[in-house]
Amino acid sequence: MVNAMPDSHLSTEHRQILLEIATSSIDHGLCHGGALQAEVEKYPQELQRARATFVTLWLEAELQGCIGTLRAVRPLAVD
Repeated sequence: MVNAMPDSHLSTEHRQILLEIATSSIDHGLCHGGALQAEVEKYPQELQRARATFVTLWLEAELQGCIGTLRAVRPLAVD
């Protein structure tokens, strides 16, 4: 289930890129046991800016986990 709160600062294209990054990161973590190293410079400027993020994962209406921060400390494409 993907249930993102609307963010008027991100275009539909940028949201799609972030979803692809997240999917790739999860796949990489499950297959290789470690974090995917993002190449920030290959993403649009908006995704290179430091932004705060918070993510919740749900499976069949059951919360599987959460991670995030309320402070912008890393580029959005990395966070």
